[in-house]
Amino acid sequence: GGPPLYYVIMTEMERARLARIGSRSNGEEDTKAAMNATFISIDGTGTRLCYRAAVRNRGHGTRTGPPNNFHVGFPRDGLWKDLAAVNFNCRYTHAQILGSAVFRLAGIAAANAVPAELRINGADLASSASPMYGVYVRLEAFDDNFSKRHFPDDPNGNLYSCFRRDSGSLEAELRYEGTDPNAYRDRYFKASHVSQDDWSDLIHMVDVLNNAPEATYLEDVAKVINLRQWLRYIAVDSLFLNQETGLNMGIGDDYFLYCGVADPRFVLIPHDLDTILDQGNAHGSIDMNVLSIVTGAPGRNGVEGLKRLFSHPEVVALYHDQLRDLIDTVFSPERFDPLVDHMLGDWMPQDVVGGIKQFVVRRNAAVLAQIGRQSEANGVLLEDGYPSATAPACGDLVINEVLADNASAVERDGIFPDLVELYNGGSETIDLSGMSLSDDPRQPAKFVFPVGASMNPGEYLVLSADDREGGAGFHLGFAFNAQGDGLYLYDRAGEPVDSVEFGSQIPNLSIGRVGADNHWSLTIPTLGRANVRQPLGDPDGIRINEWLANGRVLFGSDFIELYNPDPLPVDVGKFHLTDTPSVDPGRHRFRPLSFIAGAGYLVLDADDRTDPGHLGFKLSSDGDVIALYDTSHRQIDSVVFTPQTTDVSQGRLPDGAWRFEYFVLPTPGLSNVAMPESSVTTLDLISESAVKRAIVPTSAGQVAEDWKTRVDFDDSAWPSTSGPPGGVGFERSTGYEQLIGLDLQNAMYGRNATCYIRIPFHVDVDPVATFSELYLNVRYDDGFVAYLNGEEVARINAPSLLQWNSAATASHEADYSGFDETFDFSDRIGLLHAGDNLLAVQAMNSSTTSSDFVFSADLEATSVAVIGEDYPYLNALLLLDGLRITELMYNAPQGEELDYIELQNVTIASLDVTGVRFTAGVDFIFPSMTLDPGQRIVVVDDWAAFRAQYGDDVDVAGQYAGHLSNGGEAIVLKLPEPFDAAILRFRYADEWQPTTDGGGESLVIKDSTAAPATWDDPESWTSSQPGPGRP
Repeated sequence: GGPPLYYVIMTEMERARLARIGSRSNGEEDTKAAMNATFISIDGTGTRLCYRAAVRNRGHGTRTGPPNNFHVGFPRDGLWKDLAAVNFNCRYTHAQILGSAVFRLAGIAAANAVPAELRINGADLASSASPMYGVYVRLEAFDDNFSKRHFPDDPNGNLYSCFRRDSGSLEAELRYEGTDPNAYRDRYFKASHVSQDDWSDLIHMVDVLNNAPEATYLEDVAKVINLRQWLRYIAVDSLFLNQETGLNMGIGDDYFLYCGVADPRFVLIPHDLDTILDQGNAHGSIDMNVLSIVTGAPGRNGVEGLKRLFSHPEVVALYHDQLRDLIDTVFSPERFDPLVDHMLGDWMPQDVVGGIKQFVVRRNAAVLAQIGRQSEANGVLLEDGYPSATAPACGDLVINEVLADNASAVERDGIFPDLVELYNGGSETIDLSGMSLSDDPRQPAKFVFPVGASMNPGEYLVLSADDREGGAGFHLGFAFNAQGDGLYLYDRAGEPVDSVEFGSQIPNLSIGRVGADNHWSLTIPTLGRANVRQPLGDPDGIRINEWLANGRVLFGSDFIELYNPDPLPVDVGKFHLTDTPSVDPGRHRFRPLSFIAGAGYLVLDADDRTDPGHLGFKLSSDGDVIALYDTSHRQIDSVVFTPQTTDVSQGRLPDGAWRFEYFVLPTPGLSNVAMPESSVTTLDLISESAVKRAIVPTSAGQVAEDWKTRVDFDDSAWPSTSGPPGGVGFERSTGYEQLIGLDLQNAMYGRNATCYIRIPFHVDVDPVATFSELYLNVRYDDGFVAYLNGEEVARINAPSLLQWNSAATASHEADYSGFDETFDFSDRIGLLHAGDNLLAVQAMNSSTTSSDFVFSADLEATSVAVIGEDYPYLNALLLLDGLRITELMYNAPQGEELDYIELQNVTIASLDVTGVRFTAGVDFIFPSMTLDPGQRIVVVDDWAAFRAQYGDDVDVAGQYAGHLSNGGEAIVLKLPEPFDAAILRFRYADEWQPTTDGGGESLVIKDSTAAPATWDDPESWTSSQPGPGRP
């Protein structure tokens, strides 16, 4: 949906004071006086309230308003999403948002910036035009928490903000000014560890930068600054044509520095990105010198402390390489244009978006005109092969081939086990007796060759990696994890002979030794014969294709999906995946011999685990960066995303494309598919002016009771009306006269408070197959009961026992301009049928002497037609919306054999539940079957015991494996394979309802149509007498 929404709520007195401070220009505006506030955030992950917040105005040159920039701080014991503060900026918000994204994609740590809607005491102060375009930018604050988020493996370093004096006379231009910290305090400010007051790292850095011996200058400088990072930062700033009074203009102003503990080299961090990309209130020349940081913009002298660094030709050459790399990657139209659309396209004027894209094309060309295409620096050789994938083979016996995902490639005794091939490459027979194989070096003797086992010269020995007994050949007693595993061969003394470790495998392809050097590669299975290499594709095309940053029900953890568009498999062994490219591009290293199938996917759980198939980090639902690097840390792909929604993934559409889309059904391991477009048509089955007949009964039995049930009831003698205004009733004074088409005053007033109304209508289609929604709109004074084809569907102010002369139980004044009530009958469309239908109403006045009375209605249906191709995941979506667990009997007093789980189809459409799976709590896969609308079905612990207790009239899907825990446990109900999403994921507990813990009652969900996340809430459940298969 739209951007996150935030509320800052103050007393009116403090709000007015803050606004007054922010409007001054006499120095009062610079105060940091903060007002007490309550902070509320509403985003895709839910609603959060933070009391005892403090809000103040912020900014330097943009401090005054209206509107103002705001800084919102939170108490230590009441942090918001683990943050102590957030900022809201209001000047050229689009530039700040895009600038942050580009820096982070380039591998530079930068404050996260996302579009935000902000309400100050309910008021939206954002201007719809420039410089806000309707949104604030929510900007990450620079504090101790910034270091923890952006330098998670080195969070305890020093963060400095660097600004020139307001007078402009002195700048933070990285000059050495002696050992006294007081010489630096007025331009360099500690943003973390303020109380320690330790400036030694900063002083040492600028000392080296300015005073290191020439003979070792670059070597010494590389120890105190991350030179590559500095040059890349400066290159991004130059390509931005940043016109802020900062480094790109040759001014020591508007930047941050961070020095870690584990890595004490300083890095640059950007600040104030509102005048970049030809946006903002200052514009530079498109061909501005790329060395303006030291030459200075017109009228500037350059950053003094960097002039010596850039006097070295090799530094300039490396800097030019950074510019070229950025032009070919992050700033290339192929990547940059979709990024602009993704970050700004939904809310920015398209002429501004197009202007930014064109500017980058022009700036790229202008930069290349200065530096040329040819690198002046030496290239870097890339690593190739897998020398470290295995331990060197000792002797002639080797592990020669491993098939770790044998879906259907090689059959053995009627099944498809994982397989291992050993090869004797020597000239002598090898006695295998007592030698062992294992998938765990901590247990080297998992499989031990029996006495007499041997291999002849040139022989291949194939072993089954399974736990079967009997059958052909040897069985190892263990199978492989296709997401990553190892195989280790030991001699009789337990010493290693050979080994291989591998990552994600491709079904029906093996890994084996090939070539003259016997290195490992992907192979076509040839168990028992010489290995055959499988051709590989180009890994440069791999794309980060889908990601989930906040799983709750559908998925228990975040995930990242990689997609290989090449028709051939690709090798990603020793590649790296990270969410912190600025400081740790190698955060997750793929195991050697990791592969992605041709036109296939690799899915990794981002859950802070390090075992195969997992990543040692989690994604941030508030926005994050993901980057993929090859073995030489060359970036293959990267994405930046904004705040996410719980259980909704984001990814490329179609697979591998640059366009991003959200997916309400995340599909890791499957193709990303667009939701079909739909056409919604509303049909007036009954208009307010439709033909209707009404009668006021004069005695009991005068009108047969089937007047409200029979469509063909003879009402020809009843008074009728058609056309506008369409109401039935009377008005003795003024008010309803413009609403009434059939006047019943003479028949009702002083005689009877009830009238009967019949409104026939015709449906030309199959309503269940055609309609998705059905609504009844009514205007009434004072009460009524409505029947649809004889079934009561609505009742207001009506006595429980209706008589021919009943009066309304309360008064109600009808709305003159519209309907009073709307009833949603979408779950009762089945009451309609093709052909003739009837809406019958007993309408009632509050008394026979009330001065007015009216009733009118319309009935409308909504039809949704899908445009374009059929959506392949439609049944999965229907299951997510409509299949619910409604009852749990988990501790039956007669014994666990009477435990059961009841499920219901809570929608108006039939559900194909074939293949739906319980994967936690119990194990069960639904056979081929369909549930009708409203139908309930149970899965049971013991079929025979259940039948004996509850009879044969309950629909039973089958008997599950395992047992429900008497103390509570997690229950996971998943979609059929190949989907991995869960329909429901919750954990019940025996203390929720004590009578269900062996007391004979079951847990019953209160509202089966509630959001799936509420199944985890004990307040959503109640206790009840067991009623499997029944409401």
